[in-house]
Amino acid sequence: IRDSLRYLFLFYFTVIIRNSAIFLSSLNHLINKKRNTMEITLKQLLKSAQEKQIAYASFNAPNYESAKAVVLAAEELQIPFILSHGPGHDCYTDIEHVMDFYRSLTKNLTVDHCFHLDHTSDLSYIEKALKLGFTSVMYDGSHESYEDNVANTINVVAMAI
Repeated sequence: IRDSLRYLFLFYFTVIIRNSAIFLSSLNHLINKKRNTMEITLKQLLKSAQEKQIAYASFNAPNYESAKAVVLAAEELQIPFILSHGPGHDCYTDIEHVMDFYRSLTKNLTVDHCFHLDHTSDLSYIEKALKLGFTSVMYDGSHESYEDNVANTINVVAMAI
């Protein structure tokens, strides 16, 4: 019985110490947590990655659940990230709603992040994304002639500035 009690005591003592350490770690994180959003441009995020000689992940998140999973993991691990959306995702959630939940999920984050519109050939869709707050767009003119691709790329750059 004495050995059993000793084992039980050590087990509970270990659990209490472990949980206290987790609590203190969480408390420290909350105390030191920045209160402002860390939304930046893709250019700023890539500059940071280049300086640190690392890469940041871009996640296609066409619905609330997938975006929430990315945001929660990034915040817990304190790793910057990119949330991406493309016109092919509109069958799941349209771009207006996507930006609404991207913003609501990231409003209190303490890690750098940006919103990227991926592989889009429709210039009016790109303009809409920029107005909604996407900080990066990828114009895909691969189906166009070289001349039209260059002209459209120039138009996209002008929209983004």
